[in-house]
Amino acid sequence: MMKNFNKSFTFFMPTRVEFGTGRIANIGEEVADFGKKPMVVFDKIIRTLPFFGKVIKSLKSIGLTPIVFDQVVPNPRDNDVYDGVELYREEKCDFLVAVGGGSSIDTAKAIGAVVSNNMTISELESKGLNNSLPPLVAVPTTSGTGSEVTLYSVITDVKNHNKMILADRKLIPILSILDPEITLSLPPGPTAGTGMDALTHAIESYTCNISTPLTDGIALYAIELIAKYLKKAVSEGSNLEVRAGMMLGSLMAGIAFNNTDLGSVHSMGEVMGGIFDTPHGVSMAIFLPYVLDYNKDVAPKKHALIARAFGVDTYNLSDIEAATEGVKFIKELNRVINIPSLSSLNVTPDSFDMMADLCMKHVCTPINAKPINKETYKELYREAYKGK
Repeated sequence: MMKNFNKSFTFFMPTRVEFGTGRIANIGEEVADFGKKPMVVFDKIIRTLPFFGKVIKSLKSIGLTPIVFDQVVPNPRDNDVYDGVELYREEKCDFLVAVGGGSSIDTAKAIGAVVSNNMTISELESKGLNNSLPPLVAVPTTSGTGSEVTLYSVITDVKNHNKMILADRKLIPILSILDPEITLSLPPGPTAGTGMDALTHAIESYTCNISTPLTDGIALYAIELIAKYLKKAVSEGSNLEVRAGMMLGSLMAGIAFNNTDLGSVHSMGEVMGGIFDTPHGVSMAIFLPYVLDYNKDVAPKKHALIARAFGVDTYNLSDIEAATEGVKFIKELNRVINIPSLSSLNVTPDSFDMMADLCMKHVCTPINAKPINKETYKELYREAYKGK
C-alpha cells in the first residue's frame, strides 16, 4: 500500500489567512505594519456596498491614507492595470488592498508585479518576476476564484484578445481576510458563476495528472462543501451559514489547485473568455460536465468519488456508472442555478477551430487528467454548443 504514497511533492500555503464573520471591520489593525498609504483596488459596484465604507473607515482609523482605484472590470484588462500602476506611483503608495472578486485581486497582483519589476505584463509572463510585490492584502467578496491564496494572476491582453497568465509564488497575497458576511450582498447570478468556478477548481485539482494525496483530501472536501451549499447560496443568499460554507469551499479549492494545476475546462473557458469576454465562472460551468465526461475513464475511481461527494446515490453502480451520474449532477446543477447555455452567448461555432488550436497552446492542457488533442477540443465545443 505504501508504494502509492512514495511520490515526493511540494505544498505551498499563503502567508496568513483570517477567516470569520466580522473580520472586515478590523482590517486597519491587520494591515497597520504594511505601510502608510495603501491603494485600494476594486470595481465600481463594490463602492456602493455597505461593507466598503467599513473598509475605508477602518484604514483611516489608524492613520492610513487610502488611495482608491475603481477601474476593475470582469476579465481584467492590461490597460486598466497600467492605469493602476500610474496612480500607484503618482500617489507614492506603499502597499495594496484588493477588495472584490478574482478580477480585483488579479488586477492588484498585476499592478504590484509591474510596479516592483518595471516590466510589462507580457514580459512578466515570459520572463517571470525578479522582485517581490509590495505587500498585498486580499479581501474576497465572492466565493469562487481562490485568487486570495494562489500564485496566479490572469489578465486580458486587449490588443491581441488573449489571456496572459502570471504564475509566481511572489503573487500570493501576504494576508487574506475572508469574511462570509460581505458575500451576503452578492446577487444570484455572480453567486452561481463564481461558485461553479470554485467547483471547477476543486474538481480539476483533484483529477489533474499532478495531484497529490494532500491536495486530493483538500479538493475532495471542497467539492463536498460546494455541492452542499451552492444551490442554497443562489436561492438563499442571506443565509450566513450557507455563505460561510461556500467561502470555505472556495478557499480550500484555491489552496488545492495552487499546489497542483487545473485542466481542459480552464483551457476551453479561458480561451473563449479572451476572445468573447464571456464571464469566467459561466465558461467553467458550461464546459465542466463535458470535460469531466471525457476524462472519467482515465481515473474511474476518482470520478466515482466526485459523484459521491456530490451526494449522488452510487449504490450498486460501477465506478464509470457513478462517474456518469456525477456528470448528470453538474448539468442539473447548472440548470437549477440558471447558468446560461453556450448557444445563448455571443460565441459563434465558426470560431471553434481557432479556439481548439489555442487550447492546445494553453498552459493547463498538459495537466488535464487525460491526454487531449485539437479535434477533441473542437468536438467538446460542439457538444457544449448543442447542449447534448
